Amino acid sequence: MCMDVMRSARASYSQRNCTKLGHIPGEYGIPVIGKTKGIITDPYGLFKEYYEKYGPVSRISLTLSKGVLALGPEITKEILLDKQQNFSTHMGYKFALGELFAGGLLMRDFSEHKFHRRIMQTAFKNDALRGYIDTMNGVLQDQATQWQTDREFLMYPVLKNMTLTIAARVFIGSDMGDQTNQIINAFVKMLDSVTSIVRLDLPGTLYHRGMKARRFLTKYFINLTAQKRQQQGTDMMSYLCRERDENDAYFSDETIAEHLIFLMLAAHDTTTSALINSLYLLAAYPHWQTKLREELNTLDSHYLSYDQLDTLPLLENVFKETTRLFPPAINFMRRTVRECELGGYTIPANTVVTVSPAFTQRMEEYWADPLAFDPERFAPPREEHKQHPFAWFPFGGGAHKCIGLHFANMLYKCILFNILRQYKLSLPAGYTEPTDNSNMSWVPLPKPKDDLPLILHPIH
Repeated sequence: MCMDVMRSARASYSQRNCTKLGHIPGEYGIPVIGKTKGIITDPYGLFKEYYEKYGPVSRISLTLSKGVLALGPEITKEILLDKQQNFSTHMGYKFALGELFAGGLLMRDFSEHKFHRRIMQTAFKNDALRGYIDTMNGVLQDQATQWQTDREFLMYPVLKNMTLTIAARVFIGSDMGDQTNQIINAFVKMLDSVTSIVRLDLPGTLYHRGMKARRFLTKYFINLTAQKRQQQGTDMMSYLCRERDENDAYFSDETIAEHLIFLMLAAHDTTTSALINSLYLLAAYPHWQTKLREELNTLDSHYLSYDQLDTLPLLENVFKETTRLFPPAINFMRRTVRECELGGYTIPANTVVTVSPAFTQRMEEYWADPLAFDPERFAPPREEHKQHPFAWFPFGGGAHKCIGLHFANMLYKCILFNILRQYKLSLPAGYTEPTDNSNMSWVPLPKPKDDLPLILHPIH
């Protein structure tokens, strides 16, 4: 059965996207561009308009592709759990991520995905995560004490560099030497190239810079694998390099490199987005900042230990509420392998399907005052997220649920704990509130357009 599904999926890879969707209500928008501008400037507003006009299933054109928009937790559950194995993740993301992240976990389907996911299981188990936290705190000790204070300080580039530095240390170890900055810059170039419209690997293009960075990283990781297999390191790459398949053979050097490239970028990406938006929200609504700092100060320690991660309920709920309002991935993409049905409509084979946490996580049917920042909505007795298993799904669900969720959560908590124990945060006078979408950039990940010029006040 699994082999038949995988053969069917691979056979569909060579097929063009189906655009014969006239039987489904909706509109494509401007020729070629479609509704792409709306998803860049205000995805929630765009999807709310479609949901109110056309219901949970509609046709739309996004990022140069015509397809189906599927909204709401029930239909999201059907697609992401995919019990009938109708939806290809590989083909859903092929245009946006195909070459840049070829071979990564997101670009694999069904039995192949399951097989490759097991390579990473050891690296994300509790014992491994426990070992990573000392590395995280070591980097924090070096960086967060050097920030400029009492005047506007751009937070996003600093956080991005911090999370990438930590990810590099945790994933690769301490043996990067003089290449540390080169590795970090390569990941920055890859992320920047995700938004490229001209997706040709030609010199001078943004996309070429991203592909060149990928080639550098691939070569770097491949050259390291033999060394990692001979050592008993506790960095993530060492765990991956020591894993063996069902024939007791190591996974290929190329496979290890492909997975590391995707995992490192995704881990830093997710955490940076959650952090920058949490700082924005906490600076805008200082009473929540005060409450959270009071909770953090109940711990008599400079850094979070692994055993303390689950002892701070408000910190956990701030993470959940931030990723509810500003999910790191505003959409999840799939493409149908075969004809199926969604919401009463026949969906042809090879149809691109989009589901959106950016919309579902603000639906009035499930969330009280959904545009407000209110971390206590996740606390007992309210627990609004429990009304439906897919009312809150910023990290996906089903087989493709983010394998690095707990890692990202741990990194987020360590960094935010460190920042709030050292600084009080405030916004410049007259600065736009987070709930005003005019200040948000949503693609490739949600963040303030101006990189968030915070004012940091040292706590002595």
